[in-house]
Amino acid sequence: MIKICLYLKETPDKLSQQKILELSRVPAMGEFIELDLNVYRVFLVCHNPNKSEYQASVAVLKTEWDNCEPLIDRKQRL
Repeated sequence: MIKICLYLKETPDKLSQQKILELSRVPAMGEFIELDLNVYRVFLVCHNPNKSEYQASVAVLKTEWDNCEPLIDRKQRL
């Protein structure tokens, strides 16, 4: 497991909330992740964060399911 620092943004205008998680891998930019019954899209990944407690910093923005469903479907068809 890899420990990451996840920065969650509910809207582009709000400050992000920090959350430390253990995942099997670091999410990629543009990837959708589900967390606490919400969908988020990764918009920034830093693999060499300043903190030694985690291996990566990942920033995500909350995305409405209706906005990302066509993108997920298209990615699965590729």
